[in-house]
This record gives sequence, structure tokens and C-alpha cells, in this order.
Amino acid sequence: MPTSSQVTRALCFFYAVTLGRKEAIENIISAHEPIKQLLVLSEEEVARFLEAVPVLRNRVALVTAYAAGLRVGEVSRLKPGAIDSRRMLILITASKGGKHRYVMLSPRLLSTLRSYWCLTKPRHWLFPGGDPDNPVSVATL
Repeated sequence: MPTSSQVTRALCFFYAVTLGRKEAIENIISAHEPIKQLLVLSEEEVARFLEAVPVLRNRVALVTAYAAGLRVGEVSRLKPGAIDSRRMLILITASKGGKHRYVMLSPRLLSTLRSYWCLTKPRHWLFPGGDPDNPVSVATL
């Protein structure tokens, strides 16, 4: 069964190439949804959102995701050893496509993470779940 996109392209080809009626293509309705504008929050809105997160672990994880541009799944699997404060980098292992990559670590984020470390002293996972041997779940964040 062809998809609506395939049917649309086939009709365009039929009218434009086979029948030579290129003006008819304008009347063929595409099934594609228009690209929606991304919602960009202001600095104040981001601050209010993060302050509204009641659990410290979750708030720091979301701050880390926002500040370093990480996916929530990448943040949940961070280990304390992934933070390189000397080089100001964060090592992301098994990122999208199973690849490793480095992202920049801002001094402000480093300060937040240090405060978090002093309070929680994480061992295996930077953001542990209910079971300390497992990372926090993406759904929780």
C-alpha cells in the first residue's frame, strides 16, 4: 500500500511529465504538515521552569541538559568520571548512533555540579535512580 506522499509524488509526475500539465501540480494537495516554529523560552521562563522542579537531582540533571545541549537520555547515563573539569568537557558515551562525543562544560555548570556532588556524593551514576546501581530513568526526568 503506497503512502500518501508516494501518491502525491506519483500524481505530480503523471501530470507534469506524462501529460505535460505542470500547472496542474499546484492543485495537488500535499499530505505534509507545515513545519512548526520551535518554541523558544526566554531566560526568565527557563529559570522559572527549572526552579519549579522540586527534586534536586532532577533539577540539576535538567540544568545539565539545558546548559550543555544534551538529550535527556544522555544526561541520565552520565557518570561522575565523564566530567573533565581540567579541560572543561563532558564525555558523552553511547550518544545518538552509538558514538562518543565531547561537549563544552561551562564554568557556571561546573559550579552547579560541584555543589550537587558535595551534597549527594554520587558513586556510579551522576544521577542515580531509586536503585543506586541504575541511572535515573528518562521518564522520571
